[in-house]
Amino acid sequence: MSLVTPPIENRAKTIATQVDQSRSFTIDQLIRATKNTFKNVWFNPEATPQEIFNEFGTNASIIFKDHAAAVQCVLTIKPRALTPADYTPPFEYTINQDGSVTVGSPVVPEVVTPEPEPVVEPEVIVEPEVIVEPEVIVEPEVIVDPEPVVEPLLQAKRKKSNITSNKDKEV
Repeated sequence: MSLVTPPIENRAKTIATQVDQSRSFTIDQLIRATKNTFKNVWFNPEATPQEIFNEFGTNASIIFKDHAAAVQCVLTIKPRALTPADYTPPFEYTINQDGSVTVGSPVVPEVVTPEPEPVVEPEVIVEPEVIVEPEVIVEPEVIVDPEPVVEPLLQAKRKKSNITSNKDKEV
């Protein structure tokens, strides 16, 4: 007990914090214990589930009853704290009238094959036949190069001009 007593509002806050921590710790402990118990029974490398249930004898059914209650409690408080793998036995089992448990074959997960979607045949579009006319090649007209004809005429005209200009010089 402390020598200094805190004011009333601080005491209430302190108590509320302690209660919340205790609640959170208890829930976390329950989650861990639920997971660990399940793994110890169904996935124990040192003993088979049948060997473990045999040790409980006619009290083996209590394991299922307690586990179901713990799972329900955890999922009510924290819905995402457990997955089906944390509470679904991987073997078939029978709880016998006397309280003993008989473990059967491993449970094979049901594989759901989705229905194939119907095959929709693509619509066939028939294109009209395109008739391509053969290309008509028109040969260009042959144009004679005017140079050989024009050049002598130009030379003649130049000579005539020179003659005229020479006459002009004499006069």
